[in-house]
Amino acid sequence: MKAAEFITEESGRGTLSKKDKATLPHSAYTNDPGAMYRAGLMMAAAPNFDEDSDPYSFVSGRPFVIAFTPEEREMIKAAFKKLGLPFNEFVNDESHEPEGINTKSITSGFKGY
Repeated sequence: MKAAEFITEESGRGTLSKKDKATLPHSAYTNDPGAMYRAGLMMAAAPNFDEDSDPYSFVSGRPFVIAFTPEEREMIKAAFKKLGLPFNEFVNDESHEPEGINTKSITSGFKGY
């Protein structure tokens, strides 16, 4: 028996059913995954965009991985070497938290109420 004999799809393939339309109001899309990524960055800053908000990613459509430890960095380098890929890094430095991170609680303490 072939998969096509028992795996079937509803007619109307690629269209929204009435149920889908009812549960997906204001669903926006683009056929460009990179543009959707940039839109997501902008949505995170909405509605008060900073003057220096840059809609373009430094990644520029390039797949990338991030190593948080020296051991992970060495794993990535070894995998790239095994595949014959050049090892390029955006940032060649240790991770550092920005100013103000973990210095102040965002919640108020329990006051006995």
